[in-house]
Amino acid sequence: MVSMPRQYYNKVHTEKSFRLLQKLAGEVEFVLIGGWAVNYYVKQQNSLDIDIIIAPETLEYFKKYGIDNYGIDVMYTTIDAVRVDLFVQGISDKELLIPIPEIISSSARIGGVKVVKKEVLMLLKFGGYFSFDRTKTDKDIIDVVGLLFYGSIDLDEVKRYTDKYGIDERKGPVGMLEYLDKGEKYWDFITDSREEYQRLKEKAKADINKVFYNKG
Repeated sequence: MVSMPRQYYNKVHTEKSFRLLQKLAGEVEFVLIGGWAVNYYVKQQNSLDIDIIIAPETLEYFKKYGIDNYGIDVMYTTIDAVRVDLFVQGISDKELLIPIPEIISSSARIGGVKVVKKEVLMLLKFGGYFSFDRTKTDKDIIDVVGLLFYGSIDLDEVKRYTDKYGIDERKGPVGMLEYLDKGEKYWDFITDSREEYQRLKEKAKADINKVFYNKG
């Protein structure tokens, strides 16, 4: 059973973000990644920003709100005080661990929104394109651990992606093991108790070691 922990972000702000996400889903084509994508698989943490992959021509839709960039090949706009991060096919590809065509082809509709495959999503959380923002890094830890505990992640599938795209272990199994340890200080955003966190952590670590390192 998925735990319902306390929320990382303010409820008023996340509710506004979710309403915008629903509005965008009815008006423009995109693939959802980031925190809201995690929420579609693990009904725990709501998100603040909206992270989406779009085709270049879809930028036209967002121009009316104004478009800027982070100094990397990721653009953003702000709509009704909600930040929308735009990963544009053919422009933002190098900022992601998995090629955008693969992300798009592996996506599926959930509740009317096209969402990235959860095993791909897991790896995207190690992308590091917002590593300068501590709050986003902490939330990534919570999201990754939530997926490992409650997302029914197919680790064999994750390994196929890391092998296929030559993803560094630090952004794969080593990163997952590290996040499981770091996540302990955020246990109340993930589980009902420290004891439950420890139990699920040890199981997740054993599964990761078995799949990636043939241990156990």
